[in-house]
Amino acid sequence: MRLLHAETLEFRWFDEKELPKYIILSHTWGNDEVSYQDMCWLQKLQNMPQELKANPLYALFLSAGGGTMLPSSKNAITERAGYAKIAQTARIALGLGYQYFWVDTCCIDKTSSAELQEAINSMFRWYQTSVLCVVFLADVERKSTQTTLSDYFTAALRNSKWSKRGWTLQELLAPHHLSFYNQKWNFICDKQEVIGPLEAVTGIPSKVLRGEGFHDESVARRLSWASHRSTTRIEDLAYCLMGIFDIHMPMLYGEGDKAFIRLQEEILKNSGDDSLFAWQAPDAGHSTFRGLLARSPAEFKKCGNIYRGSKPLKIAKTNLGFFLHISLRPFGKNKNSYVATLHAANHRDQHVGIVLRKLGSDELAPDGAQFTRVSGRSLILGDSIGNKYSSGTKYGIYLRQNPEIPRRFVPEYVYCFHLRETPTIPQYVIRQVWPPEWWDATTNELILPETQADFMCVLWFEHQQDDKFYKHCPSFQLILGFSQKDGRGWCKILPSQAMWPSMADQPAVWMKALDVHGPFDKCGRRDSMQFRFPHLPWLKEAVVDSLQVVAVNMDLMLRGDKVCYIVDVGFTGMLQAALSTAIEAEFDT
Repeated sequence: MRLLHAETLEFRWFDEKELPKYIILSHTWGNDEVSYQDMCWLQKLQNMPQELKANPLYALFLSAGGGTMLPSSKNAITERAGYAKIAQTARIALGLGYQYFWVDTCCIDKTSSAELQEAINSMFRWYQTSVLCVVFLADVERKSTQTTLSDYFTAALRNSKWSKRGWTLQELLAPHHLSFYNQKWNFICDKQEVIGPLEAVTGIPSKVLRGEGFHDESVARRLSWASHRSTTRIEDLAYCLMGIFDIHMPMLYGEGDKAFIRLQEEILKNSGDDSLFAWQAPDAGHSTFRGLLARSPAEFKKCGNIYRGSKPLKIAKTNLGFFLHISLRPFGKNKNSYVATLHAANHRDQHVGIVLRKLGSDELAPDGAQFTRVSGRSLILGDSIGNKYSSGTKYGIYLRQNPEIPRRFVPEYVYCFHLRETPTIPQYVIRQVWPPEWWDATTNELILPETQADFMCVLWFEHQQDDKFYKHCPSFQLILGFSQKDGRGWCKILPSQAMWPSMADQPAVWMKALDVHGPFDKCGRRDSMQFRFPHLPWLKEAVVDSLQVVAVNMDLMLRGDKVCYIVDVGFTGMLQAALSTAIEAEFDT
């Protein structure tokens, strides 16, 4: 471990078995921190003969010799706010009688990926073995004489970046002793004086803040402490939590949110605590297909009162996904929906469960089948643990982290109709949509309301009037629908109608107008409308005499993690040949 000497500000390297007593700094990074290379340059400059120190050319030579052009002036480094943190930490160390201290900005050579990885995997332990952690709150002002310490510290901590950063969570939990300092480096208090405010702001129980029962807390509860925190790089949301779960894993910057998936997989290797599956995602509705693991700590925001169960859950990772034996019981009207009962429970000692959807044929038994998690925005609560509770039948099932829709899948819910931009109709625009409140023009999506058993919508397709070629093509209406009862989506193309209701009319008026063109109960996922192109001097007779076709096709698939119908609309027949002829003729003239 590389430490700084508090008097000389020179680095010393120690084997961890022979570490001296040291203090450690906790802070939030700014834009002008001092790096390892900066400190090395200052140390070289300090050890230079006095007659050479005044020679700027020699300082420049030192910089070039290090392989990196560093500032040629000592003041360029020592006047930074980041250097003040180092100097003040050294001052506090000496004042308390300690000779060494550690600061993350400069005690790690971040140009070495191996050293950076070793440091991050060791950081929780380094904070834990320090004699004192100095917490510098750069955005907290001096306490006024009228306020109590509790009120002052609660308000200060709520507004401070320090309580919202991912890395500072382990810096709060690991050390045995913490002292807080304000932006002027004035001492505020020790941690033991503000346990109540710390618990209120961070959600961490007071006994854990006192260093008791940390490893007895459930996985979900520990992750909830990080749910409101953020990091500059998305991967660090996982890496900053490794020490809290005693996990060591390689860092792969660039993997994005897969880092958090890897962290959870590592947790599962060391723990049978199924509270890890009690996450809740606000946007994960009935039509959202998710895997077993969460995507970020934010999805554990509501898990502050989830406790581990008395029994561990056996789980294995296979090429078909996670395999686990878990109790299932039917849920709702759909015979493919189940509640999986977890051993974890809430603060009222109620078992918690998650909703799973079996993928595949209705006739297949749950045992050995593929499942996906649905309705991930909430948990299903059972009876109290002390009572007899029918948790269902235990089955061995598979859950992929990235589910796939099988062939001939019948959905119970669909998130949206997504109109894919079709190259064959570039000059057509959607003029109107009914009902307008469910249409998102930015994504070309018609969002289906979950509470509506039967959904129907109309889209007006019109050509652009100023286009010489497409203005001779007909306008048309595309009607899309979905029925929850039989899980069937359908489509219908109709010629342009002059007597459609206005956008302000009530739904009943619209349904009556649609009934005129129905019934739609036998409509499928494909439809087409035929028309003939008008006689124009620049069109070949073969094109004019042939039938043109407007066709629509719907495919059920996952768009992201949501079950959607992908809708393609386009022209077939000889229209493309007609347009090519027209364009050539226009070019020739």
